[in-house]
Amino acid sequence: MPKIESEPNSLIPIYGSLPVSFRFINQEEMEASVKEFFASKGCKRYPWINFCLKRNAHDEINSESDTETEEIVQKNKLRKYDVEYIRFGFIESVSNANRPQCLLCHKLLSNEALKPAKLQRHLTTLHPQFATNPKDFFERKKDAYLKETITFKMSITSNYKLLRASYLVALRVARAKKAHNIAEELVLPGAIDICEAVLDGKCAAKLKAVPLSDNTIARKLEDMSKYIKSQLIDRVKTSFFALQLDESTDITSVSQLMVYVRYCWESEMLEDFLSCYPMPTRTTGEEVFKVLDSFLFQSGLLWSRCIGICTDGVASMIGIHSGVVGYIKKVAPNITATHCMIHREALVAKKMDASLPEVLSCIKVINFIKKRPLYSRFFVILCGEMGDEHSSLLLHTERLFELREELFVFLCDYNAELASIMADKIWLCKVAYLADIFNKLNELNLSLQGRNSNILFSRDKIEAFKKKLNIWTTKVNKKTLDMFPTLDEYLSNNGSVNVDLVIVDIKRHLISL
Repeated sequence: MPKIESEPNSLIPIYGSLPVSFRFINQEEMEASVKEFFASKGCKRYPWINFCLKRNAHDEINSESDTETEEIVQKNKLRKYDVEYIRFGFIESVSNANRPQCLLCHKLLSNEALKPAKLQRHLTTLHPQFATNPKDFFERKKDAYLKETITFKMSITSNYKLLRASYLVALRVARAKKAHNIAEELVLPGAIDICEAVLDGKCAAKLKAVPLSDNTIARKLEDMSKYIKSQLIDRVKTSFFALQLDESTDITSVSQLMVYVRYCWESEMLEDFLSCYPMPTRTTGEEVFKVLDSFLFQSGLLWSRCIGICTDGVASMIGIHSGVVGYIKKVAPNITATHCMIHREALVAKKMDASLPEVLSCIKVINFIKKRPLYSRFFVILCGEMGDEHSSLLLHTERLFELREELFVFLCDYNAELASIMADKIWLCKVAYLADIFNKLNELNLSLQGRNSNILFSRDKIEAFKKKLNIWTTKVNKKTLDMFPTLDEYLSNNGSVNVDLVIVDIKRHLISL
């Protein structure tokens, strides 16, 4: 009997002769069975039993690990499409690589189905009438399917381009404030003519497919309006906001309520036009509040998120009990109401000294000519003969002063009373002053407007203008009128004018401002 315990490698033949059942029983029974087996062979020492048991356990672990690895490989294995699968009526999907798609029913199968047996079973089971068709039959099916796919994609792309062009033209029509039918009657024919002259007939033919009828333009504008409105409302919902109201009457004598909103978006203060609603009947504070409250409710905006309201100074807006502000404070007590700075500036600009309103009799001069078409044509001819660059009269004191000589010549023949007004140099000095001061007030008004304007900025502008008025008053006392260029130029050309009579009225007006 060889010394097996001293030569572990020699145990391999003996270990291989163990019954197979020994490798699948538990540890204790296996140890007892191995001892019994070797005892029957005449072996009395068993130092190698642990070696046998460890080897048996190692084999079992390796067997389980190999099985798991094979399953993972099978799961992760990605089958490739073979061009020979066309004989079963399958091609590789255009949108999903390595997935078969049937040419007969257009069904898309999984990657696991990329096996000849499964593909053939699909053909014979679902399409048995085509199971015996040759390979050329499916090749023709493939060519027809790919051609249809390409045509469909081109159609989608072409329709998208035509639709986008229609929206762009509709946007330009809206910005130009033109009638909707101008796109079909002028824009499209003009674009076709340009393409035919510059490019070729094919490009012109493509433009004819652009939908630009008046109803189409109206629908496109409505779609864009709804999208912009929904986008704006979604932004306003994310922060606190302030409203500005203005009620105005359009050319059809219908009162329109315009609402502007100021809100915070991405750490930036923005101001946008929110809505415009007609007021068909009354424009009282209660009716205005009903329209505004209904709009906010439909839009999902809460009064609790509104922190400010800005209106003009009419009673229907700022009334404590029956005004819009009064009704708003009942639902939003913490709201802050302000009077529009621009409106307050416009109200102050209308205030005049008692001696200046008579200067506005220049309106009689303008109306005398403009209400008679024959006189208007004669006046245009006269201005051309006298070499003036302006020939049309406007309700502007500046334009009236520029055409003072032409007006005097014309009125001498047709209205002596008005001609005497145009010959009054003191009156002309006052007209020149009003032209200058109105120009400065208009500049102030424009500076108060804009998206970036706020109450602090507006207050600074107004305070600066008030300081200018004080400086101008001081200079007028010193008979210095260089801040009024039109008046200063006229006085320098007419030295016989009594400046003191003009300065008194100018000083009163500046103090009143």
